[in-house]
Formats: sequence, C-alpha cells, structure tokens
Amino acid sequence: MASLLEELFHDLGRRATQIAEELSKCRSKVAQEVEPYCAQMESRARRAALLSASILKDPDLHDPIFSQNFYLDFRDIARLVQGLEHLPLLVLRRFDEQDLAMTRIVLRICQEAGYPYSPPICSCLSSQYFWTMPDMDLIFVPALEPYRLLGMPDIYHELGHIILFREEKRFKALLVGEVEKQFDLVRKEAEHASWAAESIEELEAVRHLWRSSWWVEFGADLIATFLVGPSFGWCNIRTCTSLGGELFRGSESHPPDDARAIAIGKMLDKIGATDDAFAIGRRWSELLALSGENAPQRYDTFFPERLFESFCELVMSSCLNVGLKQWTPASTQGDNVVAHLHRTWSEFRERPESFTDFERDALRRLGLSTM
Repeated sequence: MASLLEELFHDLGRRATQIAEELSKCRSKVAQEVEPYCAQMESRARRAALLSASILKDPDLHDPIFSQNFYLDFRDIARLVQGLEHLPLLVLRRFDEQDLAMTRIVLRICQEAGYPYSPPICSCLSSQYFWTMPDMDLIFVPALEPYRLLGMPDIYHELGHIILFREEKRFKALLVGEVEKQFDLVRKEAEHASWAAESIEELEAVRHLWRSSWWVEFGADLIATFLVGPSFGWCNIRTCTSLGGELFRGSESHPPDDARAIAIGKMLDKIGATDDAFAIGRRWSELLALSGENAPQRYDTFFPERLFESFCELVMSSCLNVGLKQWTPASTQGDNVVAHLHRTWSEFRERPESFTDFERDALRRLGLSTM
C-alpha cells in the first residue's frame, strides 16, 4: 500500500498534467499576443508534473528522516499547481474580446514604458477593482473597464506591483532600509520627548506596517506616477472616493489614502509636474473638506515628509536603472497611451458634462470598445 506522501505526489502530478493539457488546448485558441503567456503557464504546469514524478522515483521518499522535507516540497509544488488552475487557466479558458482589448493596451503600455519583462495579460473578471497576481503576470480589472478611460492609469500601479515583485532585491532593501533609518530617528526623538510606553508601541506597530506591506503600495504608486505622471494623481482621487474608505485610516495591507496622495504629489514634483501636483493637491484638500475627516494624533510623525522624499528619490533612481521611461511634459503629446490619458483627464476636468462623447472617440482611437 502506498504511503501518504506517495498518494499526495501521484495526485499532484496528475493534477499538474491535466492543467498542462488544458493550457495546451487554450494555446490553439487564443490570439497571437496571448499565446506566449499561455505557453509559459503550460511549461510551469509540465515542470510541476515532472518534478512530482521525479520525487516519486527518489528512494529517499520512504526514509522517515526525509519525510518532512518531502512534504514541504509537496506544499510548494501544490501551491503552484493550485495557483495555475485558479487564475491563469480560469482566465485563459474564458478569454474574450474585452480581455484581449485590455491585454493589447497593457502590451502597448509596456512597450512605451520600457517595461523590461514579458508583458502580463489582463482579465476583466475582477470584483475587487484593479488588482494583480505578480507571480502569475496577471492583471485583473472590473468588467466595464474596456469601456472607460478614467481608471486606466491604475494599470500602471498594477505594473508597479509586478516590477516590485521581479526586482524585490533592488527595491526592498533600499525602501525598507530607509523606513528603518527614518523610524530609528523618530524613535530617538520620541524617547527624548518621554513618550508613554503605549505611544512607543504604536510607533513600532506603524513601523512594522511600513516595512511589511506599506512600502509595496507606496512603491507601486510612485512607479505609476513616474511612468504616467499627473493622470495617476487625478485617478488616485477618483479611486479613493469610489472605494469609499476613511482617508486617514490604513489597513494591514494598504496605507492611508491621504498618505498615498502626499507621496504621489512628492513624485509629481520630482518629475517636473509641479503645477499639476499643486492642482491635484488643491483638489485633495477639497476632498478632505467634504469628508469632514481630520488627521489623527501623531499622523505627521508616522508619515514623515523626509521619508516620502527619500522614497521618491530611491524609486526614481531604481526605475531608471531598470530601464523604465520617466514621464516628461513631452509625454503628453502624440499618440502614446500616456498622452491619451493626459488628454482624457484634462477633458474630464474641464468639460465633465460633455465627456461621454470625448471618451467614446478616445476609446476608438485606443482600439477599445464603446457601449
């Protein structure tokens, strides 16, 4: 009778093979732009199947000394197999014209931005606004995004997540190192000011959030701003109001909206969009007044200006080192996606009452659908 480990690897190999076969079928149906991605996912599934088969042949599989190590191997491979089935296979089996249109836009964005990796594909299956699976090169957007443009700058934020995933060693060491440096300074100042123990604990809790997850969201925002410029700043206001969160309250995964707006403004100043940064900042102040919300105690301490300044400098230099192309005022001219989005947001802010007709024409020019 087979051991539990043998049963697990037999089942895992069978599942991986089935997924690979289904992905192979998808390859014959998808558009040319999507076929390389499909082939890549199929290759991952076949490697998982081969690895499972090779482990089953390993004589040490039956040695109790090594059983825990083999089980850890199983869990790693199983996570990959499950991820392939739950996301890429799901998307590719249901890939339609809207998905292809958005994928082509993402491809164009990547080409224009100097994105140095294989472009991700895009699915319109999201029920959680824009989000991405960086390890699967998958971007998800809501069902109607192929029919509208104001939210499209958020694509650059999702690309930022993939860049941070692929270049984690380059970005994380710099950004988290800066978090530690700045919070060490804040802690010394707090101790010198004789903060209560509870306040010191709160400071350390915020430090933990910065270095565990917040640096990623700030990093993705700053990469997006570096690439698409003011359009992302305007889009960020729309996103914050649409999702309806409290502007000064963050979560374990996302920093407060207000702090993110400050960081975006700093990057706009850094790339030479000072006038736009000022206009976006005024509109953000208008939103704060409408919300009636106020910053909590020590908010400026937990989100120090010098940390935002350092983040902007580090993200900018890292983006340039990766080969990404910085937004400039000249980017707003021509037929590139950045220019289309700049004109879209300019038109919407100046003439929101007649924007629908403008957007319809702009969608056609970008090769997207109209409703």
